[in-house]
Amino acid sequence: MTLGIRAAMENMRFEVETEGVASTPDTRETRSSRVMRKSISRDLFTMVETRLTHQEERVVELIDRCEESEAWMDGCKEQMAELREELQARLNETLEALTQLDARREAEA
Repeated sequence: MTLGIRAAMENMRFEVETEGVASTPDTRETRSSRVMRKSISRDLFTMVETRLTHQEERVVELIDRCEESEAWMDGCKEQMAELREELQARLNETLEALTQLDARREAEA
């Protein structure tokens, strides 16, 4: 999307810079107005380009943060899986110990 906007801006900049400027004495006021419009247009283009550049930089930063967050979440998921396995092993050990204890009590009774 940004590339399309930049291409359109470049076309407009080219048109503004290559537009013919009146050179007859009768059209000095028109020429002055055109020069003023060109100057304003250039300033506006520069401002828009600067904002687009800042937005692009911000988007890149956000993408980087998202990737870092995804990596962090993947790490958390791996830790959770390891903890689940460990918990399951301990539960199995506890169940086995309780079963053995129950069997001993029945044997003693």
